Amino acid sequence: MVELVCKYSFSQNALYHWRAKYGEIEASALRRLKMLKEENRRLKKAYANPSTGHAALRGALEKG
Repeated sequence: MVELVCKYSFSQNALYHWRAKYGEIEASALRRLKMLKEENRRLKKAYANPSTGHAALRGALEKG
């Protein structure tokens, strides 16, 4: 493990945290998890933009 820490320049605590969180997950499941997180991020961004505009329009209408 020390070789990995030195080779990739991260702390041992980070390695232990990663192993505790993802140690039992297979590589294919990790790829799927990463893909789902990216899709979730994209959907949140897509939802946030229209609702932000909606709130701005609503505020403008209430003032007027």
